[in-house]
Amino acid sequence: MPAGGPKTIFEEEMTIGVDTSKVNIADTFTQKYAQADTLLVRPSVSC
Repeated sequence: MPAGGPKTIFEEEMTIGVDTSKVNIADTFTQKYAQADTLLVRPSVSC
């Protein structure tokens, strides 16, 4: 992810009304965060 990616996503979520009050952007730059993300179940994408 680009260096400014988490901040951009955070700003977009604020714009659309996602509760970002407990988000710490600095925590999203860690290896632990990235590894936890890989465990999330995502729907398959078909093109």
